[in-house]
Amino acid sequence: MGGRSVPLLALVVFAVLVPAALLGVAAHTDSATLPIGGALFALGALTVLRRPGATRVLLGSVAVCVAVTFGLGIAALVGLVPAVPGPRGPATAAVLAIGLAFYGALFWRALRLHRLTQRSADLLIALGVICLAAAMPVALLDDGSLGSLLGYAFEIVGIAVIGVIVARDLHRGAARAKLLLGDVAGADVVVDAEAFVGPHVRALLAELAKKEAHTGDHPRRVALRAAQVGDELGLSPGRLRDLATGGLLHDIGMLAVPPEILRKPGPLTDDEYGIVMHHVSTGPALLRALGGFSPNVHRLVRGHHERFDGSGYPKAVAGDPIPPDVAILAVCDVYDALISERAYRKAWSHERALEHLRAGAGRLFDATCVEALADVLARERRSDLAVAV
Repeated sequence: MGGRSVPLLALVVFAVLVPAALLGVAAHTDSATLPIGGALFALGALTVLRRPGATRVLLGSVAVCVAVTFGLGIAALVGLVPAVPGPRGPATAAVLAIGLAFYGALFWRALRLHRLTQRSADLLIALGVICLAAAMPVALLDDGSLGSLLGYAFEIVGIAVIGVIVARDLHRGAARAKLLLGDVAGADVVVDAEAFVGPHVRALLAELAKKEAHTGDHPRRVALRAAQVGDELGLSPGRLRDLATGGLLHDIGMLAVPPEILRKPGPLTDDEYGIVMHHVSTGPALLRALGGFSPNVHRLVRGHHERFDGSGYPKAVAGDPIPPDVAILAVCDVYDALISERAYRKAWSHERALEHLRAGAGRLFDATCVEALADVLARERRSDLAVAV
């Protein structure tokens, strides 16, 4: 056989075996599409499967799946492929139960995301998941009745709803593109504040930035750190969202402070300091006038200068319990203020700022929050070092 005939023969064999492989397992794949799809979506949220080091493992798994598919196809040529389990058999019931469990996890994650982002799109994703779950019993238990048409309709609607939303989020930005995988964190609410919090917050931050140009992006940095610490301590999605919003707006009362006081290069007089302190009362009043902010956000804006020993303000009562989210915001606000340069002093180093927080832990600040912030910052610094190396 000539050298040119070998590729031709291989092409003929490929053309025969590929359709045989696909047709030989068609009955199996038709029933398995929804359970396997739900498993892939649900397992895709596992962080370990999305790390760079897992790429080879995932590619190897794909190669194995392809090989198994072709192996089943070849086995089909000689009649070795087993029959599809009956619609009332135990194997089918087991696959249905496992598939519904995966879709249940997806539905729960979509609801959790809605609590964090408050997007109606996340409720639509939950609806799409319900449609796919409703289609699965028809795909697995269908005996050829007209009811299968309803099942296919559910499947089409579910895929269309989820597909449109994910495609739109991919087009609009990276943070929103992570929604279906379920790894949106409190920090993402800060990073993409316009999408997750709303344009009214962005407008307030812009006004504050004009007035407090010397502080740079202090509110956003504080909110980011607070959301990271909130994630670290396992706050619920609703509390995380309020913490991110409160962090972004915690100094909004500074809009009422005269610019000459905010930009004064030296120490403030007692009267000037009293005016600055009043921003924790002016802020909630402004939010009430605007409307649309939860009581938790008001509490965060009002209480971020409170201290355990009563040395803070506005209440300044020693021994008063400080809610966990307020304690988180207080720690992150102090840390960012210390490491930022001010007109009246140089910026502190990370080490010095953290030492100050630890020295006040249990007396001024919540010790758990201080250590959680230290852990977040340590991981970030290790990550930066790894990238630099």
